[in-house]
Amino acid sequence: RIWERGVGETFGCGSGATAAAADRMRRDGRGGTIVVRMPGGSLTVSAEAWDAPLTVVGEARTVFRGDYRVRSL
Repeated sequence: RIWERGVGETFGCGSGATAAAADRMRRDGRGGTIVVRMPGGSLTVSAEAWDAPLTVVGEARTVFRGDYRVRSL
């Protein structure tokens, strides 16, 4: 489950999924590929080594659309 401050439960969080995968790689002491599954879909996070740059691959989808009007004070 993913909880974002000020929003509540969400379908996914790219930065959180990437951080979780990076922590797993660090704990294992190696790189590789990790699939992070979330209610809104999956992200594939990979790196050559646990301390190397990360690559994140996944599908982006619009799950909400709206308008917000700002009134002058």
